Amino acid sequence: MASGLRFFGHYFQQAIPPLALLAGIALARRPARATVRIVGAATFAVALWSLSLIPSISGLESAPRALAQGIAHRTAQKDRVLVWGRLPDAAVQAQRVPTGRFVHQGYLTGDWAAIRGVDDPAHIEPYKSHWHDYLQGLVRNPPVLIVDASSIVKGWERYPIARLPLQRLVDSCYRRDAPIDGLPTFRLTTTQCRP
Repeated sequence: MASGLRFFGHYFQQAIPPLALLAGIALARRPARATVRIVGAATFAVALWSLSLIPSISGLESAPRALAQGIAHRTAQKDRVLVWGRLPDAAVQAQRVPTGRFVHQGYLTGDWAAIRGVDDPAHIEPYKSHWHDYLQGLVRNPPVLIVDASSIVKGWERYPIARLPLQRLVDSCYRRDAPIDGLPTFRLTTTQCRP
């Protein structure tokens, strides 16, 4: 929340309906004072929105430069890559196509923002269903390279690939490759993958 400096831009949407209602009431009753109230409400809303520019005190999670460079060095520009562990910008920094159904892998673990994920997401709904969909998407569009970056993201050390359904996919069509920036890395060997 805003008091903890973890205000996200979409929180602003929650303020729009009550502000619109207040503005409508003010305009209907006293048009002269309505202007002051509308300006005040708009100023308040803009102030709240500006907090979205400061997502947290520690800043955004960012992939290490060495990780992005390693991915770029080992893949072609058209290749899909999967960086497991809530670091989607690693693929973007490497100018590679990220793969996977979800923009944020927290949908697979329940671990995002200030929410602590579940210990066994593969067997608890809604994560169990999310895993099914996620793996089906990876079978259709397998990444050329998978990097397990779970160990470098705070809280994600609980979710290494070896403990998740993703390991079955890795076992079926990947081989271990040389680590990138010290992280376990897997290279696609066949597109006949099993989820």
